[in-house]
Amino acid sequence: MKSLRLFLFGLLVAVVPSWLLIPRVALSAETIEFKSGTPTGVTQFLKRDYVMDSVTIRASLSMPAGAKGQVPAVVIKHGSGGVSDGREGEWARRLNEIGIAALVVDTFGSRGTSQLSDWADVADALNGLKALAADPRIDPKRIGIIGFSRGGRVALCTALETVRKSVVDDSLMFALHIPLYPGCNTHYVGKVTGAPLSLHLAEKDDWCPAGPCEDYARWFEAQGAPTTVTVYQGVYHGFDTGPARAGSREHNSTVGFVKTAGTEGNCAVEVNVDDRQWKRLDTNEIFTDAAAIKAYYTHCKSTGAHIGGDLKTRQQVFENVLSVLKSAFKL
Repeated sequence: MKSLRLFLFGLLVAVVPSWLLIPRVALSAETIEFKSGTPTGVTQFLKRDYVMDSVTIRASLSMPAGAKGQVPAVVIKHGSGGVSDGREGEWARRLNEIGIAALVVDTFGSRGTSQLSDWADVADALNGLKALAADPRIDPKRIGIIGFSRGGRVALCTALETVRKSVVDDSLMFALHIPLYPGCNTHYVGKVTGAPLSLHLAEKDDWCPAGPCEDYARWFEAQGAPTTVTVYQGVYHGFDTGPARAGSREHNSTVGFVKTAGTEGNCAVEVNVDDRQWKRLDTNEIFTDAAAIKAYYTHCKSTGAHIGGDLKTRQQVFENVLSVLKSAFKL
């Protein structure tokens, strides 16, 4: 497909633009709060069968220095490890440096627990979108979302129209979706918003495998959502992870094997959010009840995966993503 570009980076370029080499500085951020809810799963989320304003979400908003007029913004959605300075904080700094405001939404910290459905993260992301759009400093037509792993799934799901409309009552939508190494073994499908997607995947990812995400990207493309995929060769899940900035140096983080990491690498499910139908992609079997769905996931899930950053790939993904944003937001 024309706009589905699969780039395999065996040798990453050694020369990076000067704007990627600017010394990092502490963020000048403000804490904002907005209301959200805590759905326990996709069905409850889609039915709005939960108290939608039951929790106050705390988020960190950093504005680009010297911002004048309305600026573009990006919602940053953390992974299963929560918010960290070395990843979410660093992405916010990089965004600010090219003139983009960054909203780091803390789903876990706001609730005091990480034992949550991904759909609580989806609710928070869309409510964060509403909060940004209401800020007179932000251009509501230039708000994107970037997410990592668990947050990457959020960046994918929010590109579905039925999901968007489950929280947003007007035409407000994300202008761009940027998932990094998301879990794609469960494909949520339905009518798309039409906003473009830019996926960034790890070739050796055994936590959230790249293959199902490439398939999912082709589905988005076929629905009319301009979609690009970049596969970074020879790296693992969390390849953009870096050290916290305080007193630290840039270096490769050690790739480690996490025995307890739960993975859906052997699962293959399609969930249609429009008609609520669940289907196995390998057999086309339609699940008829919740017990059958639970039994299937119990069988196909496994544990154990590698995770770790790679400095060259980290620099490359910063360059690629910021280039996508500069083009989309006309910076």
